[in-house]
Amino acid sequence: MKKLAQQWYLVMVFGFPGFAGLVFALCGENSIIAIHDNLDLFIPQYQMMKNTGTFFSQGAEVPFLGGISRDVLPAEFSLYTLLYMIFPAYEAYVAGYLLKVIIGLVSCILLAKELLGAKYEAYKPLVWLLGLAYGALNVFPNFGICFASIPLVVWLLCKICREPKIRWYVMLFLYPFLSYFSYFGLFILGYMAVFFLWTWTRAVYLKKKGGARQGDKKLPLRVFLAICVLAAGCIVWEYRLFRVMLFGDEVTIRSVMEAGSFTFGEIVRTIGEVFAKGMFHAESAHTYLVLPVCSLYFFVLNIQYFREGNIRGIFHDLYNLLILALVFNSVVYGIYYWEGFRSLVEALSARYPEAELIAVGTNAMATANMMKGGCAQGATGENAVVCNAREADVIVGPIGIIMANAMLGEVTPRMAEAVASSSARILLIPMNRCSAQVMGLENKKLGDYIREAADRLEDL
Repeated sequence: MKKLAQQWYLVMVFGFPGFAGLVFALCGENSIIAIHDNLDLFIPQYQMMKNTGTFFSQGAEVPFLGGISRDVLPAEFSLYTLLYMIFPAYEAYVAGYLLKVIIGLVSCILLAKELLGAKYEAYKPLVWLLGLAYGALNVFPNFGICFASIPLVVWLLCKICREPKIRWYVMLFLYPFLSYFSYFGLFILGYMAVFFLWTWTRAVYLKKKGGARQGDKKLPLRVFLAICVLAAGCIVWEYRLFRVMLFGDEVTIRSVMEAGSFTFGEIVRTIGEVFAKGMFHAESAHTYLVLPVCSLYFFVLNIQYFREGNIRGIFHDLYNLLILALVFNSVVYGIYYWEGFRSLVEALSARYPEAELIAVGTNAMATANMMKGGCAQGATGENAVVCNAREADVIVGPIGIIMANAMLGEVTPRMAEAVASSSARILLIPMNRCSAQVMGLENKKLGDYIREAADRLEDL
């Protein structure tokens, strides 16, 4: 009993996944599960690949959004993806959630042992509880394991820097099996590249000063090799993604999103919102739990540095560096929208300043973007499309506006009927997002089609 009292934290650590598993087992598919937008997206993709036998197929088409290539769906060599190949959907979801908690816990423990060294035992209860909290954070189900395993890749990098053995490089090569390149791997490699530049610059500086040790000279090479190994692992484990990106001619939704643009004030507000609310639909947990706790520790930590007169320690403290990384991520997210707005509306308003342009979008963001391009009026939603389609002289838009349930379901059957039945002249722009391909068209960029539509208006 005395030993159990000393290890009280283990009751919570092992009790949480045990209790969660018990609830899932007792309630079964009647469990109440909060639906994330991509929970509706990825699980049908997995189920379709499983039902059609295209999970490992090459050159196959999956009956999703009217039929898409298997290569643009999640890679098969991924732990979370394989769960849906092996188990029914509900059991795979539960297994993915419990694995997320366990991987998050183990990753944090390994990293804490590496960083704290002999002090680990003194902080052991706190480390285990924080590891549990990190693993249990509410994130996208499909990216939960990826998120939970981030401390694991940091631990591997620490091991490589301190004792570069082959087994650490092998584990780093295998790491993408737990991760996802587009959302995590790219940023991990980016931070590793920054770390390489820092170690290389430091080594050069110490060499000139004459104070460089043998380890300082070899550290940049170890980090560079780690970057190469992890990049190679990403390419191997997600070979479909890289094959499409490097050798395919598929135009992605991102090419359409390039038209988005925020003002400076909107960018600043976006940076603040991302830092305060976080991402992955865990706003409440981030805003009211994670952020206050981390902020409180941040102030306590740095006030202590000030009291001790150790100002330099502020800039060398690992926690402060992590906070700086979070700020950097938020800034990058906001600056992503700082681009010149190029759209169909700009092309039309510049060519025909006398025309009355009305922006009608399926969502508020689409309408706002068109308004920025020069439209005098704007409206959003199904009724706006139906009413304005009756009065318009010319309708210009993507081909999906005449297809029910196109544009990821944003075009309703009533919208498509209103546009297709309109007496207006209709100019349609082919876009892959609409899941329809028109044979015989030249392979042009979206901007070229927009300019062609503007030119065609002169003939009407």
